[in-house]
Amino acid sequence: MLSNFRCYQLAKELFRECEKLSVKGEMRSQLHRASLSIVLNLSEGSGKFERAEQRRFFKIAFASIRETQSILDLLNSADIALKADHLAAATWKLIRHQSADGRHPRLRSVRSRRSQTDKPFHIRLKRHIFKHLIMIKTRQNMNFNIFRRKGCG
Repeated sequence: MLSNFRCYQLAKELFRECEKLSVKGEMRSQLHRASLSIVLNLSEGSGKFERAEQRRFFKIAFASIRETQSILDLLNSADIALKADHLAAATWKLIRHQSADGRHPRLRSVRSRRSQTDKPFHIRLKRHIFKHLIMIKTRQNMNFNIFRRKGCG
């Protein structure tokens, strides 16, 4: 079903490891619900067609990972906590690399910067000089207005 979805496979492993732990009472119930929530939200998110919907479910899964990590920290279960850390990193990467329009956020900013540098040098130079001339003219007007207020001009 979801054999190529790495985060889902890691979440299933984590769930199975958490089930093997000998924990009693409310903590066991909370650990079970949190680890199950990771698996189910990743699965449901992968079935959504809109990127925003997918991302919302992946964020909920990430929050459940943090909850599971907290419980594992309280139980001093370092070996399973490493698996949870690995899953958290993979899920975080999944969330961060998925923007609203489907492109990587860094690539989008590189493309916008590239469009500025693709322009010929003389056009970029004209813009640069024009910006500085406007800045100088604005400063001169400000100085003139300061002198006029003081009665010097």
